[in-house]
Amino acid sequence: MSDSQLTDHPIFDVPNANEIYYEVEQETIRRNLLVIRGSDVILAVGKSLRITSLIDTKGPGSSKASYKTLYASHVDFNITQMALSPEGKFLAVAGVHQLAIVILPRPTYSRLPTADVECRSLKVGEYYHTAHGTARIAQVYWHPWGRAGCSLLVMTSDGVLREYDVSSQAEEPLQTLYFLPQKSRRRGYQADRGAEQIVSFTFGKGVADWGPLTVYALARSGDIYAVAPFLPTHADVPYQYLTYLEAFVKAKRDVAVRTKGPEGSSSASTAAAYDQQFKYVSALTKQASATGSTPGKGSVAHIRRPESGILAANPARQGPFLLQPEPPEFEGSAFNDACDILYISYGFDAPMPDQGVSEDESTTIASRQEYLGVILVSHVDGRVNVLLDLAKMEAVWEGETTPSEENPPLPILSVFETIDLGIFTTVSHGQALNLLSDNYITLSVDPLRPQSVFAYHAFGVHILDLRIWMDLLSSAMYKANAIGKKAGMNLADALSQVPGTQVKWVLDTFSDEEKASAPVVAAVPINNPSVTYNLLAITSAYEPVPLDLLPSSDVAPPGNDGASQNPDIQALVSQRPPYVTLLSKERYDVPPMAEFARGITTSNPANKFMSTQTLLGFREHMNKADGKTQTLQKYVDGASKRMTLQEKELERQVDALNKAKARLATLQATGQDLLQGRLKRAADTQRDLSKRLDRLLQQCMNNSSAKLSEVEREWFNELAELNVKITANGAGHSLQERADAVIDRHNLLRKDLQELRSAEPQAKPPQTLGTVQLKSVHSRLSTE
Repeated sequence: MSDSQLTDHPIFDVPNANEIYYEVEQETIRRNLLVIRGSDVILAVGKSLRITSLIDTKGPGSSKASYKTLYASHVDFNITQMALSPEGKFLAVAGVHQLAIVILPRPTYSRLPTADVECRSLKVGEYYHTAHGTARIAQVYWHPWGRAGCSLLVMTSDGVLREYDVSSQAEEPLQTLYFLPQKSRRRGYQADRGAEQIVSFTFGKGVADWGPLTVYALARSGDIYAVAPFLPTHADVPYQYLTYLEAFVKAKRDVAVRTKGPEGSSSASTAAAYDQQFKYVSALTKQASATGSTPGKGSVAHIRRPESGILAANPARQGPFLLQPEPPEFEGSAFNDACDILYISYGFDAPMPDQGVSEDESTTIASRQEYLGVILVSHVDGRVNVLLDLAKMEAVWEGETTPSEENPPLPILSVFETIDLGIFTTVSHGQALNLLSDNYITLSVDPLRPQSVFAYHAFGVHILDLRIWMDLLSSAMYKANAIGKKAGMNLADALSQVPGTQVKWVLDTFSDEEKASAPVVAAVPINNPSVTYNLLAITSAYEPVPLDLLPSSDVAPPGNDGASQNPDIQALVSQRPPYVTLLSKERYDVPPMAEFARGITTSNPANKFMSTQTLLGFREHMNKADGKTQTLQKYVDGASKRMTLQEKELERQVDALNKAKARLATLQATGQDLLQGRLKRAADTQRDLSKRLDRLLQQCMNNSSAKLSEVEREWFNELAELNVKITANGAGHSLQERADAVIDRHNLLRKDLQELRSAEPQAKPPQTLGTVQLKSVHSRLSTE
């Protein structure tokens, strides 16, 4: 589907779009009104859901674009965010306080003749998530390890994380975790209200540690809390991860036991904590073995969260994290609230022992891979703190024995850099700082490039590329740990040479003239090979803006600015903001002035004297005249405002047209070389892909049939014999050589015949040969 087909699709035609957007209470909340299921686009419009297929409208010869409306009886609230289950069967629909699950129809829904598709739905935790008297829903998330994709996690602003199994029990949560201390709910005045509100959460990552079982929660004040271990009640865990985790915890426990001190010491408490971790992991591996799960890469173990004995205790809350060094803040900014948190990781193959690096336990357990964990935290004013998770979290349970010190040290996150998205500077120059009060920066990961992050907010969309410095930093860290003493590797020097994150503002919806902006309510990548690959952003007015995503090969090398590598292409990509008109989508109708042209009709009574009826008639006519005068004044004021608005819009359109003409002239002057370069690169890429396809096809053929059969050998032998018989071999017996000899003899005879014809006299009468002469000629011809 082309960009024009996507932007003109009727699914985005929403009358009174701004009124629908502002019906929700204007608090800084997460918004995600668009999800992608394969080639299906699901859009939330107020209290309704729309769905359409991108494949049905692909191509110029396709039928007229249309959409279906999903009718779900339990969705009776304004939708603010949606989340699609991993299997693509369930859609979690959340409002400010309420939550429901919609069972999506099968892909054959587009063949139904009706415009409405009825879907089954159910309320989730209705007692905990109601319109009045309950905490605001901060985020909904489907756990990727939930059994059959049915584990739904709901975080509320009071710091309570609840797990629901939508396939069996959607009314009551199976697990409940608390990220805020209970004492913070006491009545009375409290100084820091932001610290009592959780705005987002995310899961960690890792190969052989507690990262995938760690939940990070972000408070509005910027504090980060963590809980580990957390596992869905019914989970499908990769068997390889359980094997690595068990070996990792066992190695730490063995070391702690060897260095264990007397009872009550810190080392004894550490050994007891590691022993508790080993019991937990052993319980999981025993369940995996009992269910018949086979070890191996890609295999999944069906397990249930331990609920007996000491293993049934809830995991303890850890934090708040200590950020070192302290991240900077914008000078003069009063909007320091945190918005969203995201955990990403980067893995690379570690060098093998025969390359001069000594083998150790950690690289053996991690399957020869090293991982660098990075946490991103966004703030309202456009700051994004990049934090390095160097000291991985440990599993801790409530009531567990802790070291003898009264105040245990806080967990630490290292601050790598603070990214400035340019939002605060832009609105400061435009004198529109009040717009930051409704800003919410939502972070998401590129599915094809996990080191690229999308950030959409009230002023547009940013793309953050962390791949270059994550690659360099992770390699430097590995070398510093593995061969630092031998090679004299200085990690501080490596950090000083690592470049920062590349930031691209690909969509800017802020208007400096109007001091207003069109907030982006969703930005979802469309990753479907049969359709396209771009980032689809939706504004609050339900205007779709497709943004082309550059392939990974277009990222600039280290030390270069990504925008300076190809300035023309970068300008085309980064300067694609939609034109926001001052006029509404509704047509302006001219007031009906004909009724005011008619005068007030009066009756002509027989008597000319004043009476009560006459005075009442005058009063009635005066009231009508006053009403029409007020209505006329209202129409005049409205027409005057409309005229002023249209004049201003005309000036803006003329200015935009002049800029477009100037841009077109620039492109016409320099666009030919740019186009030729792009076509040449496309042709080179196509040739490389064709060669790669041939290699893959040959490899598949070799893998499917590595040895030739007897029939194939005989066939190839026949081909070789035919090749010998046909092609020239110097012996003069091949078909090609014999054919060449016949052609040469024919040419010689033809030449002699022409000479004989030319030597004959012109006027000599025809003569006939005798029998003896004919016999001689025939014998001569046969010898030739």
